[in-house]
Amino acid sequence: MDDKSSNSDRLIEAGVIPGELPEPYNVVVDGLSDEEVDALITVKRRLDDAHTAYGGHGQTGFMGMVVPL
Repeated sequence: MDDKSSNSDRLIEAGVIPGELPEPYNVVVDGLSDEEVDALITVKRRLDDAHTAYGGHGQTGFMGMVVPL
């Protein structure tokens, strides 16, 4: 991970979260290890791939994984 990239930036760029999160969610995201952020990004990518494989278009939008609906 680039030292200048925050966990939030990485998750936003990967489409896991839509943007900056309100506290206390941001505190949780900021406390994630690089491995945890990588895992969330990987899960999101795999969900997107599964969505596409079953005829969907674009990102799945599983916001509920990180941000309560």
